[in-house]
Amino acid sequence: MAEIADAHGFQYWMVEAAKEFDYGEFRKGLEFFRRDDAWLVCQDCCKGGSSGPPNCVRDCCRRHQVDVCFECAEFPCERVKADAGMMRRAEEYKTLGREEWLRRAAEAARQGRELHTGKYYRIVISDAPPDAEAR
Repeated sequence: MAEIADAHGFQYWMVEAAKEFDYGEFRKGLEFFRRDDAWLVCQDCCKGGSSGPPNCVRDCCRRHQVDVCFECAEFPCERVKADAGMMRRAEEYKTLGREEWLRRAAEAARQGRELHTGKYYRIVISDAPPDAEAR
């Protein structure tokens, strides 16, 4: 995103075109998300890495010694009851079983699925034109 913004010269013309837009702050934000150590980026499974953002269940899973929130004896707790996505995933987990649910989740992640949006993203970084692979 930063490369595209710079290539289009946003740092020069956005100052005049959109006075409410602070390009320097925009770039700071992009830099934050780029960093591998940013707390917003999950580093490991629920038992690894840092504590994550405030609504992350990683610490809770660690305290209850479970790998997946749905395995907790207290599930669904007040923390997750209102999360419709979490409740839907819990039903899938119950229906499919641990191994199949984890296999499907891992496969979806490999295909570019982002858990929080439920969408698939394709990120291609290349100097080659889009049709170069077909040649």
